Amino acid sequence: MFMSAPSLIAKAAIDLFSTGEIYNDLYISVRTFRGYLLSAVVAYPFWHHGRLVQKNELHFDPHQRDERDSSVHCSLVTSGWESEFSRRLALFSRAVFRY
Repeated sequence: MFMSAPSLIAKAAIDLFSTGEIYNDLYISVRTFRGYLLSAVVAYPFWHHGRLVQKNELHFDPHQRDERDSSVHCSLVTSGWESEFSRRLALFSRAVFRY
């Protein structure tokens, strides 16, 4: 395996920080990480809602398949657009997170 000497890596790092070349790259990296973090923060409530819907379905329908089963199965009888949205969100979250 070909690697540079640690002293050369340290010297290059010192040069990058002293000239200021690295700051733009660090800014872009932080922005990218911030985007990933924001997407996780936004996605978590949807994932949690899907878990709650699944637990409620298991509570209301004891004959439903095992929770570890990979098939998507909704058995609650619902009405209204809110319930339809919750059902579709649960189906989507199960397909995405595979729980």
